[in-house]
Amino acid sequence: MTEDVYSRLDQLVGEEKSYQGAKITIVSFKEVNQTIVVKTTSRTLVFTQIEIDDFFRDLKEVSATQESLPSIVGNQSMNVSINGYQPSAENQTLKASLLSVLEDIKTKPSKKNRAKAKAVCDVANTMVNIQKAEIQMINAVKR
Repeated sequence: MTEDVYSRLDQLVGEEKSYQGAKITIVSFKEVNQTIVVKTTSRTLVFTQIEIDDFFRDLKEVSATQESLPSIVGNQSMNVSINGYQPSAENQTLKASLLSVLEDIKTKPSKKNRAKAKAVCDVANTMVNIQKAEIQMINAVKR
């Protein structure tokens, strides 16, 4: 972790911010196996050195954010390109599924929809973990 990242995180400890639509307060942070682990009052976040800048950019003041779940806009494009990287069809399908489940929970809260959301999130979490392992393997092979 660079000194700049350490300093920025250290300044955020104890501050209430909004991240991805949820209020968080950073409790602590540390570097583990070349990743940055940020512990908040509600969850633990893990970032690579490259992803931490996105985290800082996505942090918002609490007063500047909406308290409700975001609405899904029809025909919204999910194609995002970052430094030439295009998400795979798998990633786009996963994102669409997660947003669809989120919308179902928001508009029709029920035990069935909560169970469906949990199952979809479990699968998504597993896919993310697999992709993180793949990235670590690619980085290890490059060295």
